[in-house]
Amino acid sequence: MNCSLKCPQNCQGGYCDSVEGTCLDCKPGHIGPRCIHECPNGFYGKNCLENCSLTCVVPRRCNKVTGQCLGGCQAGWTGNMCEKECSDGQYGYNCVENCSMTCRDSVKCDKITGHCIGGCQAGWMGDMCKKACATGFFGKNCDENCSMTCGDPGVCDKVTGHCNDCLAGWEGDTCQKECIKGFYGSNCLGNCSLNCVDPGECDRTTGHCGGGCQRGWTGVMCEEECNVGYFGNNCDESCSMTCRDPGICNKVTGHCNGSCLAGWEGDMCEIGNYLSRRSMYII
Repeated sequence: MNCSLKCPQNCQGGYCDSVEGTCLDCKPGHIGPRCIHECPNGFYGKNCLENCSLTCVVPRRCNKVTGQCLGGCQAGWTGNMCEKECSDGQYGYNCVENCSMTCRDSVKCDKITGHCIGGCQAGWMGDMCKKACATGFFGKNCDENCSMTCGDPGVCDKVTGHCNDCLAGWEGDTCQKECIKGFYGSNCLGNCSLNCVDPGECDRTTGHCGGGCQRGWTGVMCEEECNVGYFGNNCDESCSMTCRDPGICNKVTGHCNGSCLAGWEGDMCEIGNYLSRRSMYII
């Protein structure tokens, strides 16, 4: 036959039997005496002895020559043959997704689903830690309740739990401390009046003097001096009308300022001077 026929095109190196024309060996991806058959599905390479990867996006679907997965990799895998797990911090098909930065450890998430391993950073919740805490909650995985003594009860910083301010009578970052003696109001910034009957002691919420006021003062916070004509605790007593200036006296003691009207004596001009009045009539 004068060697006029070419060896089959898929013979390795172009060599074949000089009589029969059968290939001495096949190129990768082909089998058969004359190497005319492609590898069956799921196999590749020389003599089709290699198995396509089970982590191809369609398991065991690969290029029959190279073994490279067709269509990419399943979630959690990468590489031409999908033989490599995703690096830390990556997940998903072909490992193109990044783990959430709000995972408790931002490089630790499930390489297939992206779910955070170990939970979420403070202020976040959900499998992938992409949801901010709902109103009223804070902390890791949003497991903590905001204080009901925040200025806006139940509303706080979703990471730290700190309140913007506190209800009257409370202080501290999370408004967990009652006002100490002598202070009242929001964040305990108010000073109890020293004119309370118990100086510096008042209702920690309102600042009201619970036991009333010292002599010479009135008002719920004992912030008002007695009006002219009144004196004593809570200004409940009236100045004497026998003072030299009737109805005008010391707002604390009730003592008349100066002296008394004719015929009267005593600090409060409460004692009638009968001898003095009699002498007046005799004259």
